[in-house]
Amino acid sequence: MFCQLCEAFYWLMPQLSDFNRRYPDIEIQLATSTRPITEFSGSFDIALQTNGRPSGSHRLVFTAEDEIFPVCSPAYLKGVTTPLSLNALLNQRLLHHHTDPADWLEWGGWFRAMGHFDIAAAESAVFDSYPLLLQAAVAGHGIALGCHRPIHTPGRTSTRRQRSVIGLAA
Repeated sequence: MFCQLCEAFYWLMPQLSDFNRRYPDIEIQLATSTRPITEFSGSFDIALQTNGRPSGSHRLVFTAEDEIFPVCSPAYLKGVTTPLSLNALLNQRLLHHHTDPADWLEWGGWFRAMGHFDIAAAESAVFDSYPLLLQAAVAGHGIALGCHRPIHTPGRTSTRRQRSVIGLAA
């Protein structure tokens, strides 16, 4: 199996423990990368990567939408009235994740999707690693865009982990 590193870290690993318990005789060999599948020279039977990345001749079988939302340490917003409006969010330090190729919704695109078109005034920091970006948010360095991939198995009850989500006022 080929898997993009962030998907392996945040989504696949928790799923694999259940799979391994249910199917102990099936061995999964996992190759991860931060690069698109087209740059992987090894072989695989199945792959998991972010939509929009180059996939070459590999056929797309399944997609899942991500829920993308601002996240930060509760301590970062201590003393700040929440939920934040879009304008108030621009007064906070925004943590950016830039990748090459660009396959991640960044703050500019997120604000445009929310109907706000100018983020030039926001203080920011830039990271090329999503896990590092999230650690910076947890450590109180600012507000990042987090995501949740709502893939549900029929007949199973899903429990969400508690997370620090900033509610946005319209």
